[in-house]
This record gives sequence, C-alpha cells and structure tokens, in this order.
Amino acid sequence: MADSEGLVPDLAGAVLDGTPIDWAAAESSADESNRPLLAELRVLAALADLHRRPPLHAAPDAPATDDRGEVLQHWGHLRVLERIGCGAFGEVYRAWDTRLDREVALKLVPADRGAGDGPASSIIQEGRLLARVRHPNVATIYGAEQIGTRIGLWMEFIRGRTLKQIVDGGKVFSGAEASEIGVELCQAVAAVHSAGLLHRDIKAQNVMLAENGRAVLMDFGTGRELADNYTSDLAGTPLSLAPEILQGREATVQSDIYSVGVLLYHLVTGSYPVRAQSLGDVRLAHERGERTGIRKARAQSDLSPKLARIIERAIDPRPELRYRSADALAADLAALKPRPTRPLMYATVAAALLVLAGAVGWEVLGRQVGSSRTPGALLSRVAGRNLAATSNVGLIEQPVIVVLPLKNLSDEPNSDYFADGLTDEIIRNLGVIDGLSVRSRTSSFAFKDKPHNVRDVGDQLGANLVVEGSVLRSGTKLRVNAQLIQVAGDVPLWSERFDRELKYIFAIQD
Repeated sequence: MADSEGLVPDLAGAVLDGTPIDWAAAESSADESNRPLLAELRVLAALADLHRRPPLHAAPDAPATDDRGEVLQHWGHLRVLERIGCGAFGEVYRAWDTRLDREVALKLVPADRGAGDGPASSIIQEGRLLARVRHPNVATIYGAEQIGTRIGLWMEFIRGRTLKQIVDGGKVFSGAEASEIGVELCQAVAAVHSAGLLHRDIKAQNVMLAENGRAVLMDFGTGRELADNYTSDLAGTPLSLAPEILQGREATVQSDIYSVGVLLYHLVTGSYPVRAQSLGDVRLAHERGERTGIRKARAQSDLSPKLARIIERAIDPRPELRYRSADALAADLAALKPRPTRPLMYATVAAALLVLAGAVGWEVLGRQVGSSRTPGALLSRVAGRNLAATSNVGLIEQPVIVVLPLKNLSDEPNSDYFADGLTDEIIRNLGVIDGLSVRSRTSSFAFKDKPHNVRDVGDQLGANLVVEGSVLRSGTKLRVNAQLIQVAGDVPLWSERFDRELKYIFAIQD
C-alpha cells in the first residue's frame, strides 16, 4: 500500500477478501484525489463485514457460558449470544434486547449476600452514574436490574476494540491519531464533569475505539460525585493515577485530566511516564520524581513538540499546573490540526458574527453598511486593514468561541426556554464553520445563572472569544442584546441590539 496509485485496488481486494484494513494508515498515505473513493470503500467494507457476521437473531455457533461453564441462554428479556469478556467480579456478554430489537452489552455480577460495597452494589452505582451522562463519546446505559442470583447492567454495544487491545497488538499511534482520540475523550470527560461526576479510572482498557473511529469512554465502576471527599478511597490503575491520589488526597477534575494525559502518553509511546511493578514502587517513583519524558520514551522523532508540551502539562505532578478543565485540554489538542491561513482564520471570526446576527433574524449588513459596528467592519479591523483604530485588540491565532446562555430579562417563565433555545441555535450555527472551534452546549450551560467573568470562562473552557447577551420579551415585541468579547484584555469586539416582532424570530428559527 505504499504506492499511492495501487492503494485503491489493494484496498478493494482486501475488502473482497475480508482482510483487516488499517484505515488510518490508508488515509494518511492516500492522495487527495483518492479520498472520496477511500470513504466509499470504507462504507463497503463495513457492509461486507456486517453480512459476513451471523444474523443477530441466530444463535451463536457455541452457546454462551458463564465462568462456571454453565450455559446461559437468557437473562430476563435479554437473549445472551456470547461471552465477550470477564473480570474479577463478573462477565460481559453480547446480548439481544428482545423488547427493543437491538444488540446490547450485558454485564453480570453475582448479587451481594451481605452488606457493604460489594460488586453488585457497585454495578448499580455504575448504572446510576452512566444514566446521568448523555454524550456520543460516553457509553449509553439502557437499564440495570437484579434477576435471581445476578445483577445485570446492559448498555450500548460497540463494535470495535479497546485502546489497550490496539496498543497490545503493537500499534503505536501517531501524534495526529492520538490528538484526534484525545479531543473526543476530553469532550466525554468534560460531559462527565459537567454532570457533577468524576470517572477516576480513565485508561486504555476503558476506552473503546469503534469501527467508525468514534472513541467511547466506558466503565464507571469507580465513578464518584464531584462533591464527595474520598481521601481514603484509592481507586483506579496505579500507573494512571495522579500522584496526589497515591498520597491519599481526594480525587478532583485535575486527577482525571492527569489520567487522560497518561493515556495519550501511552498511545504515542506504548509505555508510561512512571514505570513500576507494584503500587509501592509507583508511589516511590513519584516521590523521587522518577519520570520518563515523552520525547525520550517515543522511539520515533516525529512527535510534534506542541503535542509533547500538551501531554507533559496534562501529567504535571502538580495539580495546579495541569489544565483547569477537560475542555481546555481538548482545545489545545484540536488546535494541532492543520489550520487555514491567517486571513481565512480572521474571516471565520467575522463569518461567525454574521451567523450570530442571522440567528436572530436581522440584515445587519443591509441596514448598517457604513457602520463601524457591523460584522463587515469588524472583519476589516481584525484582518488588519484598520488596526490603527483598534490597536488594543490582539490578533487571534486560533478562534475558540463559547456562547454563554442568553439571560432572560422577561417576567414570563416561558421566555427562559426561548432564551435557551436561541442560545442553542447560535451554538449549532457556529459549529458548522470550518476553522472555528465552538465549545459544547454542556460546557456553556455550566455557567447558566452563575456569577462569572469573561476571563474565568476563557480559562476554564480554553476559549479566547465569548458571546454573551440577553433576551427581553414584552408581548409580541422582542429585544436581543448580544456582544462578542475577546478574553485577552476583556475587549469588546462587536455588540448590537435588535428590536423586532416575535413572529419573525420564530419563522427564522423554523
């Protein structure tokens, strides 16, 4: 496959033969003209693989058995197809939900016979925590129940492999691959934190890479409430645990971020920053500061210095020097992707403002062509054609924007839903613009009805631009105030007030 001209025929033959294909490697070696064909081949490969598998309704070749060798055909309304994994406390099966007609992953553990935090109570707790998080990069929980002598938890079944399985197979991820996985993983962790939870066991075994390339965070067995203080509750894998956890201190957002950093380190090096054979050795290595730098651990010399610095910051032994949030870490990882040229990047900021104005339904440019407050005039200033009048505004290398929930200034309770809906529309419209990173709704709404300043928002979410504003409804009249602020220096770049009839807003949103 090294020859780009022969790449497509080779891949087509592999699809026909059912040979496993490293799609990431194929895409990296393909010419730009071959990428559309590559995408179509990947779809065909998925369809071919689907047809090669036995029908889901058909019984597997060998009956599913538990750890005692007993045949397990049904568990409640779930039809058990095969055992796909086992651990210290139970087994995981591929099963078929006969009520909803879909494939699920079923985790079964023996029911506790005594009091205390046994495996059964742990799996119920895991189900409760998973149910609080809704994110495409977090495994979706469907239900939990006790039947007979077992307690089960069934969830989304993901076809793919864990990152541990991939690394153990000899794969060393490129910096670009690790960054892409890291962005999705950080978004998942940010959703967990926004739900008021800590994962506490982020590692390669607990992250699945689906066949479509989606990274999925799983296993909340050691998860806890953010507000809980578990100074004596040591949980997780020692090599991935933050030093302060090993010292008996409480878990925090920063300790989860440390584990994400260790995972990224592991993906690009195949090893760990601290190398030890026992928990005591890990503690001792941290106390002595015995850590292997990522550049030294990486056999190849092709690792981006920026990525190395990002990972080193995430795994800094001092929690206060790590990233303040998973969103901030995701922003730095996302910024490593190839970016448009500087003029195009600044034009993107202006385009975002046009979308913002369009989302509330006014032809700003049409009625204020000559105004210095229009997005068009802002483009001129930011692009450097009129910097003399705005010398205090620094140029933004990589626009990362967060849209704070618009404040409802109306007395009508329903107006709060309208303000939130308008905020959602702005986030959605900004999110489709190439070159512009937009913080998720989950991250944005964490600041709803809470005191904050622009600098805190920027620091916590890794953003350099903030949109904020308010909505006031009075009968059929609507007033929206909106402004764009640059975090550095707390500098307003653009602001506008819109007064219109409510009926026009709903027409445009529809």
